[in-house]
Amino acid sequence: MNRLLLCLGLAFTPLLGGCPICDPVAEVVDDFAERCSDGPCRWTAESGAISLVPTFHESELGMRLERSTVATRSFRPTSFGSRSPEALEVTARCDPGTMLRVSVAGTDATVAADGGTVDESFRRSVIVNAPDTELFQVYRTTFTWPAGATTETAEVETMGDGGCVVDDIVLTSQPGC
Repeated sequence: MNRLLLCLGLAFTPLLGGCPICDPVAEVVDDFAERCSDGPCRWTAESGAISLVPTFHESELGMRLERSTVATRSFRPTSFGSRSPEALEVTARCDPGTMLRVSVAGTDATVAADGGTVDESFRRSVIVNAPDTELFQVYRTTFTWPAGATTETAEVETMGDGGCVVDDIVLTSQPGC
């Protein structure tokens, strides 16, 4: 009988005023699922070279950045409204002696002293300083994103002696619950 009461009590605890569990909302910057003839879709190598390569499985693709590569991607300006991004997550693997910087940038329309608006640029980055391993790992950084700001570009850059493979880039935010 005591076990039955315990089970019922545990079952109804969330209904009696417990906090809701809210999973983060993922806004995928890129998961490299699209294949274009010249490499990763919508990415441009500003320096160095990029290509699509298999990651976890032959059918799953990622973007390979060779040594000293900078690649960029532009977006249609995207506003997240009240659920501003709170974290940038990157799943990647780098060659020994190589680091990867992944940045997402945007514009925040702020009110100027004269009452007009001024576009203020901002950037949020995560640095991947990968251990000497062949495994993909998730790297995450949290930050404050200006309310009402838009996301407009992403940039990835390799630094060091080798290259890196990026499996995905994701912005996450907490839903309003």
